[in-house]
Amino acid sequence: MHSGALFLKNCVFYAKIINLPMEIASKQWKQQLQYALQGRDYQTLITTTSEGIPILPFYTEEHVGEPFAIKGRSRVGMHLFCSDPELTLQRMQEFHNSGVDLFLVTLIAPCTYEQPPEQLRIEGAQVLFTPDPLTDAFRRGILPPNTLRTDLSSPLQLNATLYREAGASLTHQMAYALAQIKEYDTDNDTSDIYLRVAVGEALLLEIAALRALRKLLREQFPKRRTHIVAEVLQRRLPLVRSNYNKDYIPLAYEAAALGQADFIITQTSDFYRYKNEMKEHTQIQNLLSIIKKSSVGFINEAYSVQALTKEIYHTVSLKYEHIQSQGGLLNFYQKEQLQWEIKRQNKREQQEFDAQLIEAGITPENTHIYGEEHWNLYPFTKKLNAITKFFPLIPKRLWQNFELTSIKRS
Repeated sequence: MHSGALFLKNCVFYAKIINLPMEIASKQWKQQLQYALQGRDYQTLITTTSEGIPILPFYTEEHVGEPFAIKGRSRVGMHLFCSDPELTLQRMQEFHNSGVDLFLVTLIAPCTYEQPPEQLRIEGAQVLFTPDPLTDAFRRGILPPNTLRTDLSSPLQLNATLYREAGASLTHQMAYALAQIKEYDTDNDTSDIYLRVAVGEALLLEIAALRALRKLLREQFPKRRTHIVAEVLQRRLPLVRSNYNKDYIPLAYEAAALGQADFIITQTSDFYRYKNEMKEHTQIQNLLSIIKKSSVGFINEAYSVQALTKEIYHTVSLKYEHIQSQGGLLNFYQKEQLQWEIKRQNKREQQEFDAQLIEAGITPENTHIYGEEHWNLYPFTKKLNAITKFFPLIPKRLWQNFELTSIKRS
């Protein structure tokens, strides 16, 4: 079991062995902490996230509220590009045999979304084509088509990862995701929803956020069957020559599995290179292993997770209600309030990240990165050449400025 899951399991264990009335248990914990702090107030151990969510040094039943249990186990998904349907179908079958149950397929010429290849079907697996008109418009700074969805017989696939990759906070990503579904939701559309969200390495918060999202999806769209598809947050992946990415990706996998995402998309550590089948099969097996070891039973009992789920649920609910009061997500975007919020959050996160690098003594001079000779894919933000009607949402990695400085000095 990974260290994150082990820590959470120990939290539940210690909560169970203290068989005392809640007010007595809470008082004893505070006394123990104050003794360890040598007289300092235990309140000094309480921290607050940038979104105003308090992180307590310990949690008891009084912090939980109404318990929210989730059952089930995550499954594996992956991205595929398709220009040759027959070859892609062959690869899909091989990957499905290895344990992949969801394929997010991006079509490239000569294939078109107007006439997607009908033969791309695998028994026992779900195949989704990736266009999302709303996300595409936000990325390009344009207005989406008047009709967002015409084929109500097919599942609705929505990509909410863009918000967080562009700088939105964890809870705002969830609120924007709900508002995005609302833009597509109609009374006569009862098809399944596959919602893609980005998940990072902040284990407790990521787990709680996924659980809160699940609860809100059930409440806001009770007639729809929703599937949460978790993708590794690429915003924090660097070009640094180290094991950072190889450690970061399993933590994101584990957070998604313990948060009970329905599907988790594989991610290779060398994001700047073309994928190869050997690495993809390795990632599939790594992810399957983490899913198997991630027992969610104790998560449903962990006071810390339940309490944070409650806090994030309320934070996301308020933000979602605010967006709807402004006329919905599309109107929020057209007024450029969405872009302004994400730009502000991105600036704050970038400043915090840069400060952490300085505090850790990490500088462009003492850090080795993978240079251009190692890239197959351009790893930096590309500027739009055309003037756009609205300010676009552009994904940007936190390491980018640091890496560009290192390249210039090398």
